[in-house]
Amino acid sequence: MKDLFTMNEEMVCYRNKDELRESITYYLMHPEECQSTAQRAYQRVLREQRYFHRLTNMMRAIGTL
Repeated sequence: MKDLFTMNEEMVCYRNKDELRESITYYLMHPEECQSTAQRAYQRVLREQRYFHRLTNMMRAIGTL
């Protein structure tokens, strides 16, 4: 995930149940920030992670493009 998204800007991760609870509580109390993070991730996916992009990267890796 770290290679695909900017952590804490486009993706929120956790390492254990306590961090998960903290994140849930935080984003429930800050719905605008939650929506903003989700929107940034969505825009990144549209820019860089569609099948076209993945296929192009694979073709470059095998030397056919």
